Amino acid sequence: MLHVSARHLQRSRDFNIGTPVPTAIPIQGGGSLVVDQFPTTRPFTNFDRIIRFESTAKSDYNGLTLALRRPYRDGLLANFAYSLGKVTDTVPDATAVVPASSDDAKFPSNPANFNADKAPGINDQRHRFVFSGVWDLLRFRGESGWRKGLLDGWSLSWIATAASGQPFSEAVTNDLNRDGNRRNDIVPGSRDAHRLPWSYNLDLRVAKRVPLAGRFDLVLIGEAFNLFDHDNINAVRTGFYTYDVAHNILIPQAGFGTATGATDNRILQLAVKLEF
Repeated sequence: MLHVSARHLQRSRDFNIGTPVPTAIPIQGGGSLVVDQFPTTRPFTNFDRIIRFESTAKSDYNGLTLALRRPYRDGLLANFAYSLGKVTDTVPDATAVVPASSDDAKFPSNPANFNADKAPGINDQRHRFVFSGVWDLLRFRGESGWRKGLLDGWSLSWIATAASGQPFSEAVTNDLNRDGNRRNDIVPGSRDAHRLPWSYNLDLRVAKRVPLAGRFDLVLIGEAFNLFDHDNINAVRTGFYTYDVAHNILIPQAGFGTATGATDNRILQLAVKLEF
């Protein structure tokens, strides 16, 4: 078991903001959403956003890892591991350094209340299974003639993984809370409340060693990555609302949670290696 508690982690935030006011924003089609909106006049009126580097973020991780490693006869070695973990934080990030750029998405959604973003971290992965091993076919080492040439020198290795999806939030297009940052707005309380699908992967390697003259060996290799060609989704549509600033209304977005990206499909490759 493992527990890691981190305090005074680095983050950047805008401190030229006033006191937010809870405001009900109408939703197109009915209902409303209560949002802490900042006043349009900033405390330092001659400046816009003023970004300060702080050591105010927190993070806690709790994890459990189980591992089993067992050799078998005939050159087989198998490993199994399972990790159960959870990381909760308040949006630490040491790389948000360029305002009005893509870095703006890394800022906490509410610069006046960090606990509003206290939730599973963006890299939180609750479950991960790994089954790996290597099998050298030793039983044919003592053969001779054509049987040794055909059956000896083979090896098989693999890594099979199954992992639960990482989290994502309900994003809002445009500056919902009026803090001057259009890239970090989310539905209040929705930070990392949703999960990507589970991912499954099997990488396989088959090799045949062919002795040559003297100290030279020829190794024939065949490898497959994502052998079963599983669609492992790593990106989805996160837009939940668009905020119409002119009419002060939230417009629901279609397709929230639908896949927009995945890891590589099946890859096959062959290789020949000369060892000496």
